[in-house]
Amino acid sequence: MLITLISERDGKVEATPLDPEWQKLEEWQGVPFRGISISALLEAGPGQVVLNHFEPGAEAPLHSAEQFAFIQVVRGRGKVGLPDGSEVAYDGPHLFLFQPGARHT
Repeated sequence: MLITLISERDGKVEATPLDPEWQKLEEWQGVPFRGISISALLEAGPGQVVLNHFEPGAEAPLHSAEQFAFIQVVRGRGKVGLPDGSEVAYDGPHLFLFQPGARHT
């Protein structure tokens, strides 16, 4: 996927291509993850813009974030688990909007 940052500095608008640097996500906030890689692209206000890549069979235990999360599945299919045991199936493209503190897998 191509990623371009459009920004304005001193009255000049620039288009800058971003090249993700991927890192395996072993754990986050003490919660172990498997088969997931991330690339932090840029800081944006109180949060940041992060790309996630899920390998087939990837696992993320129940977790949440303090910030609002905008998760867009570009391609692929899977399920997001909720605390009550229910699941939301997806087959990309699909957009998820997580409120702060909303636990999910």
